[in-house]
Amino acid sequence: MIEEYGNLVYSVPRNLGLDEHTVEDVFQTIWAAVVNQLSQLRDRARFKSWLLSIAYRQTKAAIRKVATERPFEPAEIAAHPDLVNHEEARVWDEELDKRRLVATGLDDLGEPCRSLLESLYMQAEKPSYKELSEEFGLAMGSIGPTKARCLEKLRRIVERIDRNDMY
Repeated sequence: MIEEYGNLVYSVPRNLGLDEHTVEDVFQTIWAAVVNQLSQLRDRARFKSWLLSIAYRQTKAAIRKVATERPFEPAEIAAHPDLVNHEEARVWDEELDKRRLVATGLDDLGEPCRSLLESLYMQAEKPSYKELSEEFGLAMGSIGPTKARCLEKLRRIVERIDRNDMY
């Protein structure tokens, strides 16, 4: 799990402005929480969103702990605006929620759409349409329309999940 999802987990405390040493501590705390709570995971297809939720909760707890354990110098506060800037925290909450919705939507999307969209949008090196054509057995001219249909299907899934989460 750490090999596959380590970078994703690491990005949560890092993006919330924690220093490198604290990020390392929080990273370990997150994985300990994952191991302790793994039996509570009901739907393996939602693992990524569940993992992000744990990472976010553990990071916010660490931020609160750091803030109460020692006073900050003004320069430190300026270097870590997420500790005091509620607007940025709200934006981060919204961004994390969007990522959770997309991750959950991708889990629900099914094949071959999931793999196609992950290849197009989630790899460091973007494959060419020729490579995608060979990998998915599609004509190069059908990749664009297939991508559009998959994105539309993902949009509908994400909207459904979002509606269900609101109630």
